Amino acid sequence: MLAIAATIGLAVLAGGSAGGTLRSGRSVIAHSDSLSLTATFSRDTATMETAGKLIVVEPSRLLVDGKTIAEISPETSDIEIYVRRGVVEFVADGKSIPEIQ
Repeated sequence: MLAIAATIGLAVLAGGSAGGTLRSGRSVIAHSDSLSLTATFSRDTATMETAGKLIVVEPSRLLVDGKTIAEISPETSDIEIYVRRGVVEFVADGKSIPEIQ
């Protein structure tokens, strides 16, 4: 019984990361506390599915579930995505990106 509880506990705390470099040279890395994280990199767009969210990094926009969260400069070289407890946070070139209201 203790082994089963430990396994479930580790699964809950598990997560993953995925990343790559787009043709433009932009680096996109996602970190999620969800058990599932898939990533697709196509030309200058990165698409990630995790925690029931569809996250898209386009050349000039960040989207979650089809909604534009923020606009970014096409010159942005590094995008980090953090998904914790279903909340998505973006960091671009080391600076936190606030959501468009």
